[in-house]
Amino acid sequence: ASLADHPEAGSAPVLVFLDPGVAPRIGEAWRLTARLRAAEPGDEVALLAFAEGPAERVGRSPPLLGAAAVLREGLVELSGTLPGSGALLLPGLAVGDTSRVDAPLDAAMKAASLTHLTAVSGANCAVVVGAVFAGCALLGMPRGARIAVSLAALAGFVVLVTPEPSVLRAAVMGGIVLLALSLGRATRGIPPLCLAVVVLLVADPWLARSYGFALSVLATAGLLLLAGPLAAVLARWMPSPLALVIAIPLAAQLACQPVLLLLTPTLPLWGVPANLLAGPAAPLATVLGLIACLVAPVAPPLAHGVASIAWLPSAWIAAVAHFFADLPGARMPWPAGPLGVVSLVALSVVAVAAMLAPPGTRGRRLVAGVACAAVLGYAGSLVGIRVATALERPADWQYAMCDVGQGDALLVRSHDAVALVDTGPDPALLSACLDELGVARVDLL
Repeated sequence: ASLADHPEAGSAPVLVFLDPGVAPRIGEAWRLTARLRAAEPGDEVALLAFAEGPAERVGRSPPLLGAAAVLREGLVELSGTLPGSGALLLPGLAVGDTSRVDAPLDAAMKAASLTHLTAVSGANCAVVVGAVFAGCALLGMPRGARIAVSLAALAGFVVLVTPEPSVLRAAVMGGIVLLALSLGRATRGIPPLCLAVVVLLVADPWLARSYGFALSVLATAGLLLLAGPLAAVLARWMPSPLALVIAIPLAAQLACQPVLLLLTPTLPLWGVPANLLAGPAAPLATVLGLIACLVAPVAPPLAHGVASIAWLPSAWIAAVAHFFADLPGARMPWPAGPLGVVSLVALSVVAVAAMLAPPGTRGRRLVAGVACAAVLGYAGSLVGIRVATALERPADWQYAMCDVGQGDALLVRSHDAVALVDTGPDPALLSACLDELGVARVDLL
């Protein structure tokens, strides 16, 4: 009422909820009538706007953003002609469009700790810049030209895939490294990472609240600080190349897991093996998907052929996700909240200290003993919780509510007959609940 009585010109960030059939592109201007609701204090948007009636487009995207949208939509259309989960995953891997990723695939990627491969991440920026820089070197271009072309490719890639937080982090960091090379200055990873974080947080302080940005920074820091030392330790028992391959996902997992706990209080038991198998396929899917995306407007048959080849690594990643998500213990429970985060950080520090301590020293034996005691205590607590839950559940239960995430699943039992009301969106969660309750047959759904 106050806005209607005293209208004022101005602007504010608003989150708009439109009808599902409306698909605005980045950079477009739209006009609509909406009900406004104040957002939560401290949110990055000032208002929530719920559309009432149809929305009208009154301004098109700038030419560059419009062309990028056409390219993205072209790859999504190409992927629609391909089969299976690989086709659903390919647009996200190549250009960051996750519109085709369905609920089962998304749940499998999360359970297998492969969420960073669902959409474009900072690693994709490194792959693109590295490929362009290497291509320019093969053509014999001087260093200045190589850097200029790489910077242009990096900027174009960010426009094409949209500036997600992890992409912004990688792009700014990559730009800093390339500029340092143009000045003839060698640079290591941590200073560019720190400078990129400072620049981005000054430009957009709301990134401090972004899980994607935090995970991207932590994963990069983990790789820069831990991957080398962990690989050196693992190389005592295995070949050095294999040790490095294992150390990379292990370092990233150790650095990111405390923040991941804030999203879901579980530990991915198979996260490192899943990344070992799926990670090498991601660069191939990204590069080939990008080529198909860029070629589609001028040579559709060639683009379809390249997209079909890119489908192979994409389908492999999806298959790895489904395989590990279906294994027992894919997600192990862990305490939620600050207590869970602090305890996991402490356990991670102890585990890293045990691995990196000099062999044969008293300190290493002490730290290794603490780490083993913590692991055994965790395993014992899981067994105790299971036993206590089974003992507390009445044998003649009649009603049971299954935790299926967003949704309901109510079991009603009368003698030997079982009825199930609603199923929730995740079959795996419901199946696990039915197994836990000993329900092998549902008579009425």
